[in-house]
Amino acid sequence: MKIIDFIKTGSIAGIKCGMNFDTIKNTIGHPIAVSTGKKPPKIYTYGNLQLHTYKNIIFCISIIIDEFRKEESVLDIEDYGNFSRLSSEDFIKIIKHLSMEFKVESKYDQILILLNNNVTGSFEDDILIGLSLLDWGVLSASI
Repeated sequence: MKIIDFIKTGSIAGIKCGMNFDTIKNTIGHPIAVSTGKKPPKIYTYGNLQLHTYKNIIFCISIIIDEFRKEESVLDIEDYGNFSRLSSEDFIKIIKHLSMEFKVESKYDQILILLNNNVTGSFEDDILIGLSLLDWGVLSASI
């Protein structure tokens, strides 16, 4: 499993937005942590991978780029080291190499690089801290 594949497709280890969480749990096992809030969404954490669900349907996939979380990850991400401490400039070079369209936004102290497939790279202090895919269509269909 590779982060570059998530960047290109919005799925990782066969996990896609719109899937039922029980199907995923049967495939990759129980999460390390589950959010305990009384209101949705429920967030299932597998080390550096988080799956956000509403009515048991995955609507958001997040990969946290953090060396500490890498050690507790359930999933083996082959190219994790290539994305650790990656600058926004280097991330844009990768995106351009993949011939993907993108736009850059600045919010507060963060830089967001939004790809045409709805994957978003989040940067703090110009270092990649996470990648996510939020599928509003899946979420609105679940409500």
